[in-house]
Amino acid sequence: MKTLAYVYDARCYKYQDDIFGVFDVTVWDRFLDGFDEIIVFASIYKSDIDTIKKLNLNKLNHPKVEYVHVPFIDTPKRLIKNFFINNSVFKKEFCRVDAVVIRVPGQYCNNAFHVAKKMNLKVGLEVVGCPFDAFWNYGNMQGKILALVYFYWMKHIVKHSDYVLYVTKHFLQKRYPTKSKHTINASNVDVQVSNKEKVINHRLSTLENNIRNKKITLGLIGSFGVRYKGHEEILKAVSTLDERKYIYIEMIGGGDYKWVEKLAKSLNIENNVKILGKLKSGDQVLNWLNKIDIYIHPSKQEGLPRSVIEAMSQACPVLASKIAGIPELLDNNYLHKTGDFKHLSLQISRIIFNSVELEKMINANFKTALAYDRSILSTKRKKFWLDFSENL
Repeated sequence: MKTLAYVYDARCYKYQDDIFGVFDVTVWDRFLDGFDEIIVFASIYKSDIDTIKKLNLNKLNHPKVEYVHVPFIDTPKRLIKNFFINNSVFKKEFCRVDAVVIRVPGQYCNNAFHVAKKMNLKVGLEVVGCPFDAFWNYGNMQGKILALVYFYWMKHIVKHSDYVLYVTKHFLQKRYPTKSKHTINASNVDVQVSNKEKVINHRLSTLENNIRNKKITLGLIGSFGVRYKGHEEILKAVSTLDERKYIYIEMIGGGDYKWVEKLAKSLNIENNVKILGKLKSGDQVLNWLNKIDIYIHPSKQEGLPRSVIEAMSQACPVLASKIAGIPELLDNNYLHKTGDFKHLSLQISRIIFNSVELEKMINANFKTALAYDRSILSTKRKKFWLDFSENL
């Protein structure tokens, strides 16, 4: 019997005997062809049912999956305090496993990697983002120092791991190269691509009606708990437009959004902005994407963004920042430099009532999304991790 340790610095929540989180329990299927059980290392907090419902979390219980708590690291003080605690957790629990897979970047992934290597365990990675961009754009000097620290930590981890799965085609591979001969690119985002004719016709019909009525809705997905997801850029971009009276912005995501409301008010567009809070991944998000007209993603930190691919799978026009793996998805005409809200404003103005260009974007985006169909990526991931298990 083979047991896998999976290290992922997600925040999970425990209510009675159940574990809840933002991801879906089906993510473990990719490993279970090669492993009989999985021990997941995450930060687990006791919660109540009202909080679970408010956060729109998914139940993560699985007969072949066990969850182990690892203290979260989100400040320099906790980094020092929890370093030894986390090391002791990994040393104890890794005695029960045959291999380790780590999702990077992460706050305690460095600990897990070095403990696994000292115990001569094979290490596989899921490389899903760039810590340098995340910390550098956090907004203070402490963030910039941490950006350099985590950047070099991650370069070391990726370089010396045994199996490496990248979610991008080029960007993360170039920034974080590996010595391993066992690598693939497979997005951590997969979508169920629907009937092409139905999806595109619905999008064209809705857009045509909204253009005629001069009411265009822009959408953005991103946590309000961080300042690098582009909330500021979309608000500033719309506030400078002559057409702003025809434009409405809807935002979804968790966290405290008061700062966004305050910014919208200071820009005199508070009546144009609607904050919907957190929606559950899957049908809730996809249904919302079908109601908006254009998806905007001015993020300053990414790997390969789920929200952009999901929007494209619904044939939604997309404007986004030119960062990480996003240029692998969109034509350069629909990209802007991070933080450049003036360029974003010009792009919005150019396309919002341009039916010909919008139709071009709709068709191109849906075609790109086909490469991220669930059936294709699921098979690719399963084969990779099965090979990992067979070569222990």
